[in-house]
Order: sequence, then C-alpha cells, then structure tokens
Amino acid sequence: MATYASATPAAGEFTAKHMARDTCGDDLGRCDQNGCGGLFSSPNNVFGTCTTGKFTGCPCRKCGGKGSCGDNGCFGKNGICTQGLFQGCACS
Repeated sequence: MATYASATPAAGEFTAKHMARDTCGDDLGRCDQNGCGGLFSSPNNVFGTCTTGKFTGCPCRKCGGKGSCGDNGCFGKNGICTQGLFQGCACS
C-alpha cells in the first residue's frame, strides 16, 4: 500500500522564516533602515538578510543609489566603494 506525504506543514509548524516571507513583500528594502540589521556573507556583497525587527529573514540591499566615492567612508576606487557602510556599492 502506498503512503503519501503532504507538502503542507501541520498547524504550528511554520517557523519564523516562513512568517518572514509573508512580511517581506515585493520590494527589496535597505539593510540599514527599518530596524533590519542587515547581515552580509562578505563586506563586498550588496545583498544581505535582515537579522532583527519586523523583517527578520527577509532579503535586503545595501546600496540605494550612486553616492560620491569620497563620502561616508567609501574610499572609492574604480567606481566602487572599498570601505565603510557602502562597501561594494557603486560610487561616482
């Protein structure tokens, strides 16, 4: 006799990660806003994951536009910030 497994989790099995997906929405928010506490696997990555607040578990982005290579501790080289909060982001 064959047995079948359901892909639907039983009541109460939803984790914070599942709940976060419902909260994330379609917009990729900034990692440094809304209490996100963005975490990056590398300082040069421009996409991370929120670790705190309402958006815990949601993806986030580091860059919000093209700032000056001389501002915010960026120390830009070849149009990319090499240090600071926006390391890895484009600059001009």
